[in-house]
This record gives sequence, structure tokens and C-alpha cells, in this order.
Amino acid sequence: LMPASGPSGDITGLVLSLYETTVRKRAEEDLRKSELLMRQIAHNYPNSYVAIVEKDLTIAFASGQEFTKGGFGPGEWVGLGIADVFGDKTDDVSSYFERTFAGDDQSFEMFFSDQHQRYRSVPLRSEDGSIPRILAVVENITEQTIAREEASRLAERFELLSTLSPVGIYMTDSKGKCIYANPAWLDQSGLDLEHALGDGWINGLHPEDREQVLENWERMVASKGEWGFEYRFQTPKGQTNHVYGLARPLHDEDGEISSYIGVNID
Repeated sequence: LMPASGPSGDITGLVLSLYETTVRKRAEEDLRKSELLMRQIAHNYPNSYVAIVEKDLTIAFASGQEFTKGGFGPGEWVGLGIADVFGDKTDDVSSYFERTFAGDDQSFEMFFSDQHQRYRSVPLRSEDGSIPRILAVVENITEQTIAREEASRLAERFELLSTLSPVGIYMTDSKGKCIYANPAWLDQSGLDLEHALGDGWINGLHPEDREQVLENWERMVASKGEWGFEYRFQTPKGQTNHVYGLARPLHDEDGEISSYIGVNID
């Protein structure tokens, strides 16, 4: 609304200008809905938070379960630089984010804020192909990392105990194919590990026992049961070794058989 003046400078009326704001209002509403949708997605992404990072490495959006667990409210990180968030880890994170702004998806792991975290960052391209911002998803993988490290330690202990054991120890996959045999088992059969893997172990059996042992073994695997059988090995040098074999299935988290582990007692 503006005054209208005549030749003498006196105000003779008012000029009313109307501007179409529908497009802008719709754009603002779409942006609001998009941000709400992003928050809903982020909040339901397990053990994670989602962030949008601007070209100048400031945070434009951050939300998610881990964000809420940390006691942060909506918008609390908006406008912060990544140096404000990551401190002495800034250089590491910046290098990955810069590569993302160059157009390459990135994935890396880092120990930060007393957590093992997995980062994934992807470019968010504009219609003209430029990358003004990127999307980063940060997942708390502390439990998985600890479990993985513990599994690695257990595997090392098993390997050591198995190597030192005077009893033959072997492991198969869920279908009964050999995937491991310790030195004592290899001595009993006269085979090396390479030739014992898969179905190769059958060649170490005494020819007179081979058919019956294989039949019993296949029946056990098909029934997902346990194994207990006495039989003989015959080494390439003709030495016969009598053993009693025992085997039991190992189950995964879903209760399905993942492998069989067994022992041969001389």
C-alpha cells in the first residue's frame, strides 16, 4: 500500500499492489512437510541419527533415535559446523564428507563419543547436477562391534585349543561338508587339510567302512540330529586307525543349524 501524489505533491490517493504468494506458500508448506517426514524417518531408523550437511560443512538438519538418546532437541545442531560436533575427529570426518561433495558415496567406521559408529554419506544433487548438501546416516554399532571382537577372540581360543588337542576335531557346514580339521584329525586320516575339505574327508576312510560311514553321516545331516559311530581310517601309507566319532549341530540366532562340530577319539 503506497500513497499517490498529484502534480502539486499533495496526496491524492493510495495505490494498492497485490502479489501472488501461492507458489511461495506452497513451497514453504512442502518444505515443512519434507522436514517433518525426514524427522519421522530418522526417528524410526534404529540406533542411528540422520543429518543433512551443507557445502560449508554446517549442519542443516539432524534427528534420530541416537540424537534423542543423547538428550538433544529438534534444531539443536542446526547451524553448527562439524568442528563443533566432532572436535579432534573433524579432519577425519571432513575428508570423507569432502569426497561425498565431490560425488562419491562414502562409508567408514569410527570410535566417537564412547561409541563404535558406522557412517554412510551420499550426495544430494540439485536439478542442475550440483551438490549443495549431503545426507549422512550415523549408526551406533557398539554392540555389534563388541560381539564381533568377542567372536574373534573365541575363534582364536578355539584354534589354539584345537591345535594343541590330542583328539581329532573337525567342523562342517550345515550340509555336512568339511570346513575345518585339526592336526590330530589329519594325523588320524593321513590327509592334509586341502584334501579333507568338502567331501574329501571320505577318501581318508577305510575302504570297507566308507559306504556305511557315508550313509550314516548323510542320514544324520538329513535328520538334523547327532552323530556317534565307530569306524576306521586308512592312511595313504596303509596304517589303520580306529576312531569313535561324535558330532553335534550348532545353531544360529534363528535356531537354524549353521554347522556341525565333532571329535574323533582314537
